[in-house]
Amino acid sequence: MPTTIIFIILFAIQIFVIYKIYSIEKKIKSRESKAINRVNNLDLILEFLGQNSYVTNNDIEKLLKVSDATATRYLDELEKQGKIEQIGEKGRSVKYQLK
Repeated sequence: MPTTIIFIILFAIQIFVIYKIYSIEKKIKSRESKAINRVNNLDLILEFLGQNSYVTNNDIEKLLKVSDATATRYLDELEKQGKIEQIGEKGRSVKYQLK
């Protein structure tokens, strides 16, 4: 009987370890996918700007189907990279164009 309990405990530990490894791999793949999406979205914004003289935050929200905050982050990132520049101070009058 004691060997049966030990076997069950060892089996449970194996299941737990396998689950943890699977969870970690899933998180890594998710992060990689998000990073690829971010890069693709930044490229889409630059392509859109190549076809238009300027864009607004709302344009990016609609183009990429993202939230206001995400669109703002993308535009801020491109601005920090020196690829675009902001025209206007704040609110609806803010537009972005290629540098």
